[in-house]
Amino acid sequence: MVVGQRTDSGENSAGVELLCDAVDVHPDWPVRATSGRRWHDLPHLGRPTWLRLRRFRRDGPGGSRSHTRPPLLIGPPLLMTTRLAEAAILRCLTTPLARVAGELGVPPRKLRLLLARFLTDFAAAYRPAAADALGLDGVHIGGATWTVIADIEGNCLIDLLDDHNANSLAAALANLQRRDLVRLVAIDASTLERAAVRTVFPDPPLEAGQRVILALDRRHATALVLKPLALLRKSLGFTQQRQRVATSGRRRVDTLKALLERPNRALDDDQRSWLAAQFSARPGGERLRAAYEAKEAFLALWDVPDRLRAAQTFSTWRRDLAAAGLADLYATAVTTLGRDWRDEFLAAVARPGAGTGYVEALNRELKRLYGDTRGNASFPLLRARMLFAHGRPDTQALIVRLASRVAAELADDGSRP
Repeated sequence: MVVGQRTDSGENSAGVELLCDAVDVHPDWPVRATSGRRWHDLPHLGRPTWLRLRRFRRDGPGGSRSHTRPPLLIGPPLLMTTRLAEAAILRCLTTPLARVAGELGVPPRKLRLLLARFLTDFAAAYRPAAADALGLDGVHIGGATWTVIADIEGNCLIDLLDDHNANSLAAALANLQRRDLVRLVAIDASTLERAAVRTVFPDPPLEAGQRVILALDRRHATALVLKPLALLRKSLGFTQQRQRVATSGRRRVDTLKALLERPNRALDDDQRSWLAAQFSARPGGERLRAAYEAKEAFLALWDVPDRLRAAQTFSTWRRDLAAAGLADLYATAVTTLGRDWRDEFLAAVARPGAGTGYVEALNRELKRLYGDTRGNASFPLLRARMLFAHGRPDTQALIVRLASRVAAELADDGSRP
């Protein structure tokens, strides 16, 4: 209901309208609101009143109005009840703060006070606990690199660090509760993460401790083999095979590139025939066919049931590369997987479920949350949001308890303990 004046200074100009919502505030508050540089004295409505200033722009005479920004709250000091304060804190963990203020009618200043107190208490109370299988990964957020620690078997977030270096990661792993439960840690090909893990979980273990296995993520190991294949395809001129593959017609991919990277068992008969025709019809096709068959032989490694047979199969694959004249092409993959990361690579073969796929999914979710806040959210708030959405059930219960306690302590309705 419009209770104030609506002002326009002409066509294509900005204006405001004042909307009235009933909330619990002091009934004797003198109601005043401002529009730009002009003040409008509004009549008292005889009931608790809150004013919401909504800005709009008129497109032309008789045209529609489009809102230019979120509602701006103008009104009296809100009587913050315990229930409203708790709801506001929990909503801030799923919704941008400005939207929460507009929907609940809570002044942004008071909402920030509640949230700051909650985040301080949460940082002091939360003690992350370890799991049987951990996943580590770094993610670039706002010009910095953060670290994600997750339970890759339970599919839940354990903790989030605001930097990515060996010392801080080692300290976070050392401070995990029930650290003796850890049996496996999945990482990317990162020497930083490997050094941090081995600082806390040495191999061989000290005294009677359990051995912690480091496993290299399968996707990163496979990428080391796919990259030389893509470089060879481009050097031989096997490009310009782009076509639309999405129903919307927006996405375009290189058909040959997509089929070369896909496992052969995932192709149908028509795709295999088309691929064979490409190998036979172009100069250099036989070399590309040999590289493709070497890639297929490597992918067969993931089906080997144990570590010993995997080591033997990898040695056979390396000898076949030399016989086919592809040793130089796959030199980086052979050196990385056969020497620098041999133990971690073979451990990943022996543990089919080991990988950082779930951690990568958390990285994408964290980037989405950061984008929704337009880069304005602090690290403690994003950490609490991620743990509330993807943490363990006991972590979520802790957040709810802390929100209730902070709301009771800062409430205005006399319900403080």
